[in-house]
Amino acid sequence: MSKYLQLLQKKILNDSKLLETDFKFHLLSGPQRWLVIKEKANEIISNLAENADIPFVGIQKRNNLYILDLTDKYQDIITDVRIKDYERHLNFCRIPNSTDKLYFTYPLAGRISLAFGDVLVTNGNRLIETCEYFKLDFAIWVTKLEPLGNEFYIRYIIEPRKFVFKEHFFTHIIPPEHKGLTVSFVAEYVKIADLLLEKFEYATSLNFIFTDKLLFADAFEMYVFKETIESTTGVKYDPLLGVRDYKLRIKNMLETLKNIKKQ
Repeated sequence: MSKYLQLLQKKILNDSKLLETDFKFHLLSGPQRWLVIKEKANEIISNLAENADIPFVGIQKRNNLYILDLTDKYQDIITDVRIKDYERHLNFCRIPNSTDKLYFTYPLAGRISLAFGDVLVTNGNRLIETCEYFKLDFAIWVTKLEPLGNEFYIRYIIEPRKFVFKEHFFTHIIPPEHKGLTVSFVAEYVKIADLLLEKFEYATSLNFIFTDKLLFADAFEMYVFKETIESTTGVKYDPLLGVRDYKLRIKNMLETLKNIKKQ
């Protein structure tokens, strides 16, 4: 038995017996080895809540608990500086179309929350850190982008598609031709939104269900960027509506901000 499984046995499982299983999590691609404890799921989960410093990923199916063998990831998790100061606690989310629950004790999705089908909320910094610091990306739908205080917050839903492991984190594989929204795509617009707040101490919000890059980009330029600038400065701005060169659009907004004096 590996040192990781020995640690689980000593701190979490007590006299519960780990059994081999051919279980595979249908929302996770790639190699995965699971073990199962039968008829003691609630007891083990209570122990986990008190020992959340131990890396853990598991799925509760009624009173059975399926435990992902993190033997090959355990050492990297406990030494990862990106989560060293992360306040550890037992998290869970419901698995779609079932009563099953996914439990985890470290930030599986970087700095953003993980859930299936639920509307989540994060601030711009956490979104940016997830893709730039953790190097993770997710296909998402955005339901709201709004200023609160001195920063923007994003309401989003993680698109229901399979995850893969990148190091010891979940991520999506995003194909180059993907036309939907992603964390990395939205993060670039959040940076612009935060600059608007910093410069004008005011910005408008978006409130709609966005699943498409072009629709989101057009709405952002029209109803956040253009409206904020014109209402605060009187300077006219012509959005590049319909243009799919998003780097050009970001550059154009940055240049516009650079040339406008702070109000």
